[in-house]
Amino acid sequence: MPTTHDTSGRPYAKLSELMPGSRVVVDDGFTCMTAWRERTVWFRDGGLELRCKCDGHLLEPQGNGNAGILIGVYHAADFKGGRR
Repeated sequence: MPTTHDTSGRPYAKLSELMPGSRVVVDDGFTCMTAWRERTVWFRDGGLELRCKCDGHLLEPQGNGNAGILIGVYHAADFKGGRR
């Protein structure tokens, strides 16, 4: 069964739910980005990405069977004012 939520019960974003201009929050598992800050999704080189210290972090589902789930990436609207 795919992992759909983090250990706190927050749902991860799905790639199919995002488009350029979508707002997301990433957790502390990304060393190239500041954790728990709102970010904008961009389209570049045929895929969706987040700008980061390394120029760009391609958004790709993690693991087989995860139905497009982006582990560590959350919809910004789910945070309403910051980290929960």
